[in-house]
Amino acid sequence: MLLFTDDHLFWYVARAAGLGAYLVLFIDVILGLMVRTKVGDRLVARWQSFDLHQFTSFVAIGLLALHVVALLGDHYIGYTVPQVLIPFTSPYRPVETAFGVIGMYLIVVTTASFWLKRFIGQRGWRTLHYATFSAFFLSLLHGLTAGTDNNQGWVWAMYWATGWAVTVLTIWRFAMHRPSTLNRAASVQQGVEGVRAH
Repeated sequence: MLLFTDDHLFWYVARAAGLGAYLVLFIDVILGLMVRTKVGDRLVARWQSFDLHQFTSFVAIGLLALHVVALLGDHYIGYTVPQVLIPFTSPYRPVETAFGVIGMYLIVVTTASFWLKRFIGQRGWRTLHYATFSAFFLSLLHGLTAGTDNNQGWVWAMYWATGWAVTVLTIWRFAMHRPSTLNRAASVQQGVEGVRAH
């Protein structure tokens, strides 16, 4: 008996790509937080975290594209292009699916900000980059409320573990981001860019 039949192949791909995109996004957010905090300094240099942060953003977008294409290829629900690209138009749980659609656009915008940095400046780039947190938590909500694998214990545990990890590190990151530490953070960022330039 074949596990992947023509009727189910796209559905399996869509589920795998969706879970994969979420996990890569989780790694991406953690790496971004590592750049701005001291977490992980003993494991990897900050400039390496920054490069990996950029790379995982592109991987997440690639997996999201695969997720969308696979949903279009699956005929069980019969998604159309507008339904997977326009929030609140999905025939399946429109609000819960919209969380994922909006999160996808935010991921694209924050990834594009790497190229926009020279035009919008460091402060504008940092402000725009905060959308990564919204993208992650919207993706988490999408997975928890619209995902079809939540009946599996390991998937449920994965969502909650990653969600709490990002929440704790995010609170820590903003607790460190006080006026007295702004100059030190700017110096660290300049040091990262200086090392990468050489």
